[in-house]
Amino acid sequence: MFRSLVLLRDDLTHLDTGSLYLDKDTDKVRYDHYGITRHEQALSYLDIFGWLNGMMENVNLFLGKIFKHLNETLRDEPIFQMCGMVDGRALHRWVSPVGDLTFNSGRCGAWVWFEKPENPSCPFKDTCGAYLDKAPPQGWETDSGDAAG
Repeated sequence: MFRSLVLLRDDLTHLDTGSLYLDKDTDKVRYDHYGITRHEQALSYLDIFGWLNGMMENVNLFLGKIFKHLNETLRDEPIFQMCGMVDGRALHRWVSPVGDLTFNSGRCGAWVWFEKPENPSCPFKDTCGAYLDKAPPQGWETDSGDAAG
Protein backbone atom coordinates (compact mmCIF):
# COMPACT_ATOMS: atom_id res chain seq x y z
CA MET A 1 0.00 0.00 0.00
CA PHE A 2 2.68 2.53 0.98
CA ARG A 3 5.00 1.55 -1.87
CA SER A 4 2.91 3.68 -4.23
CA LEU A 5 3.36 6.67 -1.89
CA VAL A 6 7.12 6.15 -1.89
CA LEU A 7 7.21 5.99 -5.69
CA LEU A 8 5.14 9.15 -6.01
CA ARG A 9 7.21 11.00 -3.44
CA ASP A 10 10.47 10.09 -5.17
CA ASP A 11 9.29 10.97 -8.64
CA LEU A 12 7.46 14.16 -7.62
CA THR A 13 10.52 15.32 -5.68
CA HIS A 14 13.22 14.44 -8.18
CA LEU A 15 11.70 14.16 -11.65
CA ASP A 16 8.22 15.05 -12.84
CA THR A 17 4.77 15.89 -11.48
CA GLY A 18 2.59 13.98 -13.93
CA SER A 19 -0.60 15.21 -15.58
CA LEU A 20 -4.21 15.79 -14.55
CA TYR A 21 -7.29 15.54 -16.74
CA LEU A 22 -10.94 16.20 -16.00
CA ASP A 23 -13.18 13.45 -17.35
CA LYS A 24 -16.33 15.35 -18.30
CA ASP A 25 -18.40 12.13 -18.41
CA THR A 26 -17.58 11.05 -14.83
CA ASP A 27 -16.67 14.49 -13.45
CA LYS A 28 -13.58 12.86 -11.90
CA VAL A 29 -9.98 13.93 -12.19
CA ARG A 30 -7.61 11.39 -13.78
CA TYR A 31 -3.92 11.46 -12.91
CA ASP A 32 -1.28 10.02 -15.24
CA HIS A 33 2.40 9.76 -14.50
CA TYR A 34 4.64 8.51 -17.28
CA GLY A 35 7.75 8.35 -15.08
CA ILE A 36 6.23 5.58 -12.96
CA THR A 37 5.15 2.35 -14.57
CA ARG A 38 3.21 -0.65 -13.40
CA HIS A 39 3.15 -3.75 -15.59
CA GLU A 40 4.95 -1.72 -18.27
CA GLN A 41 2.18 0.90 -18.39
CA ALA A 42 2.20 4.46 -17.10
CA LEU A 43 0.77 4.98 -13.63
CA SER A 44 -2.82 6.14 -13.98
CA TYR A 45 -5.56 6.81 -11.44
CA LEU A 46 -9.01 7.35 -12.95
CA ASP A 47 -10.12 9.18 -9.77
CA ILE A 48 -7.03 10.67 -8.14
CA PHE A 49 -9.01 12.42 -5.40
CA GLY A 50 -10.78 9.17 -4.52
CA TRP A 51 -7.41 7.41 -4.42
CA LEU A 52 -5.88 10.16 -2.25
CA ASN A 53 -8.81 10.08 0.17
CA GLY A 54 -8.56 6.29 0.44
CA MET A 55 -4.80 6.49 0.95
CA MET A 56 -5.24 9.16 3.64
CA GLU A 57 -7.75 6.94 5.42
CA ASN A 58 -5.32 3.99 5.27
CA VAL A 59 -2.43 6.13 6.58
CA ASN A 60 -4.60 7.34 9.46
CA LEU A 61 -5.67 3.76 10.28
CA PHE A 62 -2.02 2.70 10.23
CA LEU A 63 -1.02 5.56 12.54
CA GLY A 64 -3.93 4.71 14.82
CA LYS A 65 -2.67 1.13 15.16
CA ILE A 66 0.86 2.32 15.94
CA PHE A 67 -0.27 4.78 18.61
CA LYS A 68 -2.76 2.31 20.08
CA HIS A 69 0.13 -0.10 20.57
CA LEU A 70 2.42 2.62 21.96
CA ASN A 71 -0.30 3.85 24.34
CA GLU A 72 -0.72 0.31 25.66
CA THR A 73 2.95 0.32 26.69
CA LEU A 74 2.58 3.43 28.88
CA ARG A 75 2.88 2.82 32.58
CA ASP A 76 0.52 4.41 35.06
CA GLU A 77 3.32 6.31 36.79
CA PRO A 78 3.58 10.08 37.14
CA ILE A 79 6.20 11.68 34.92
CA PHE A 80 7.64 15.20 34.95
CA GLN A 81 5.91 17.37 32.36
CA MET A 82 6.53 21.03 31.66
CA CYS A 83 3.17 22.70 31.05
CA GLY A 84 4.01 26.37 30.50
CA MET A 85 6.14 29.41 31.25
CA VAL A 86 5.26 32.43 33.43
CA ASP A 87 7.65 35.31 34.15
CA GLY A 88 10.65 33.15 33.33
CA ARG A 89 9.45 30.31 35.55
CA ALA A 90 8.65 26.89 34.17
CA LEU A 91 5.26 25.54 35.09
CA HIS A 92 5.50 21.82 35.60
CA ARG A 93 3.49 18.97 36.98
CA TRP A 94 3.74 15.28 37.66
CA VAL A 95 1.15 13.52 35.55
CA SER A 96 0.39 9.95 34.58
CA PRO A 97 0.01 9.46 30.82
CA VAL A 98 -2.71 6.86 31.40
CA GLY A 99 -6.39 7.76 31.24
CA ASP A 100 -8.24 10.83 30.07
CA LEU A 101 -5.96 13.85 30.45
CA THR A 102 -7.27 17.37 30.91
CA PHE A 103 -5.91 20.78 31.89
CA ASN A 104 -6.49 19.69 35.50
CA SER A 105 -4.60 16.39 35.36
CA GLY A 106 -1.61 15.70 37.55
CA ARG A 107 -0.06 17.31 40.59
CA CYS A 108 1.65 20.70 40.37
CA GLY A 109 5.36 20.85 41.14
CA ALA A 110 5.83 24.55 40.39
CA TRP A 111 3.71 25.72 43.31
CA VAL A 112 6.87 25.86 45.44
CA TRP A 113 8.17 28.80 43.38
CA PHE A 114 4.91 30.67 43.12
CA GLU A 115 4.05 30.58 46.80
CA LYS A 116 7.23 32.38 47.84
CA PRO A 117 6.38 36.00 48.76
CA GLU A 118 9.11 37.45 46.51
CA ASN A 119 7.79 35.61 43.42
CA PRO A 120 4.71 36.34 41.33
CA SER A 121 1.78 34.03 41.81
CA CYS A 122 0.79 31.48 39.21
CA PRO A 123 -1.94 32.87 36.95
CA PHE A 124 -3.67 29.47 36.98
CA LYS A 125 -3.62 28.85 40.74
CA ASP A 126 -7.39 29.26 41.11
CA THR A 127 -8.42 27.32 38.00
CA CYS A 128 -5.85 24.54 37.62
CA GLY A 129 -6.73 21.26 39.26
CA ALA A 130 -3.03 20.27 39.27
CA TYR A 131 -2.15 23.43 41.24
CA LEU A 132 -4.87 22.61 43.75
CA ASP A 133 -3.41 19.08 44.08
CA LYS A 134 0.18 20.00 44.92
CA ALA A 135 3.01 17.50 44.52
CA PRO A 136 5.45 17.15 47.40
CA PRO A 137 8.59 19.30 46.96
CA GLN A 138 11.41 17.52 45.14
CA GLY A 139 14.22 19.62 46.64
CA TRP A 140 15.43 21.21 43.42
CA GLU A 141 12.69 23.79 42.96
CA THR A 142 14.61 26.67 44.59
CA ASP A 143 17.99 28.23 44.00
CA SER A 144 19.23 27.07 47.40
CA GLY A 145 17.96 23.50 47.03
CA ASP A 146 15.90 24.02 50.18
CA ALA A 147 12.33 23.15 49.22
CA ALA A 148 10.96 24.21 52.58
CA GLY A 149 12.06 27.78 52.55
